[in-house]
Amino acid sequence: MPYKLEFLNALLVREKLLNFVEAAEQHPEFAVELPRFQAAVWEVFNPYELSD
Repeated sequence: MPYKLEFLNALLVREKLLNFVEAAEQHPEFAVELPRFQAAVWEVFNPYELSD
């Protein structure tokens, strides 16, 4: 995958992860799923790829 496309994918996934975290603060069902969702994201992207 070209570098620019990988970068854009990481940005989209980062945004989705942040939205999931925000939802988890208000909805317990999201909070329960957050560790599994985060682990699935980290199987594809490492935390450094998702940081600013």
